[in-house]
Amino acid sequence: MKSLLLVCLFFGFSQAAFADMGAFFITKSTYLYSQIGGGTKQLTRKKQAYPVLESKQVGKASLLYRIRIDSTRQSAGTGFVVQTDLELQTKKGELIKVYLEPPTKTEQLGDFHWVPGELLLATGTQEQSELFPELEFRAVSYKGVIPQFVWVDSWAGIYRPDKSANFLNMSWDTLSQTETDKGKAKRILMGLVELGYTKDEVKLALGAPLKEEALPGGELQWVYLQKKVIFEKGKVTRTL
Repeated sequence: MKSLLLVCLFFGFSQAAFADMGAFFITKSTYLYSQIGGGTKQLTRKKQAYPVLESKQVGKASLLYRIRIDSTRQSAGTGFVVQTDLELQTKKGELIKVYLEPPTKTEQLGDFHWVPGELLLATGTQEQSELFPELEFRAVSYKGVIPQFVWVDSWAGIYRPDKSANFLNMSWDTLSQTETDKGKAKRILMGLVELGYTKDEVKLALGAPLKEEALPGGELQWVYLQKKVIFEKGKVTRTL
């Protein structure tokens, strides 16, 4: 059973694990880590949103998000995979774990990076690991634009499971151009709607409504999936 669970670590994290989980907007200077608890780290001061791939609770207090950082730079490298030629062919549209070396102990299971399947070229060279005698590791090379997958602490920003990175970045650009108060801008990015907000500010927080309804007394109601926002003379008077 233990052996089966270890094998699942290789195959169980396919493209399905990269389903849309919303976005994380980094609001303050922070370190991004290639692995939980260590690995390569890089300091970022840029306020920007990134797609979230997964979350993980570490200890009692720390919540981490794994985010994708797209790149425009060409990268090249080598490594090892456990897929056969046929499996690589069928996974061209997916991300594949590429290990720096065949793992010889469980601590090395995190020594990999994700590479798009269409960029991998298998060399045919095979190696085995005493830790996984049932698997054959095949050498591969790759060259192309490789996204980064890093971990960020939850305290470093705002997580919106309901919005994309593009939505948050466009909202931030608009808020920056209009020189909106920093506190108010943060609340809008969090998806909060307060009394006195304009229609434009509500759209920056929640997006366009599902429908718009006229109410008695001259009020206007915007309907969202889990919220209703009521305006009077173009300003928010209450939410439901």
